[in-house]
Amino acid sequence: MNLVVATEAAFAGDADVLVVEATGNRDRMLGRILDSTAPFVLVIAGPDLAPIERAMILAAIGPLAIELGPDRRIGALDIAIEAGETDIVVVAKFLVAAESTTGQVVAVAA
Repeated sequence: MNLVVATEAAFAGDADVLVVEATGNRDRMLGRILDSTAPFVLVIAGPDLAPIERAMILAAIGPLAIELGPDRRIGALDIAIEAGETDIVVVAKFLVAAESTTGQVVAVAA
C-alpha cells in the first residue's frame, strides 16, 4: 500500500487532520495547506522525493507553523526508504496527538 494512502486511511473521517504528500509541485502543496481549515496538517515527505525538493519542503515546516499558528498546527514525516507502513502510521498518530507541538519534522526509518 502507498504510504500516503495508508496514512490517510489512519485518519479517515477525521476532518481535523489534512494529510498532504510532499511533491515537486510546491505551489500546489502550499495552496492545499493554506486553503485548508484543518487544525492539523501532516506533510508526508516520501522516500522518492528528490533531495533538493525534500530539503526545501522540510525547511518550510517551521515558518509554516508560525504562519498557521496559534489556531492550526503542522508537522511532517521525513520517510526513509526502509521505513515500514506500520511505523509511519504510528509516528503520524503520535505527532497528531501531541497537541503542544507544531513545526516538528520527525524522521521515520526502520
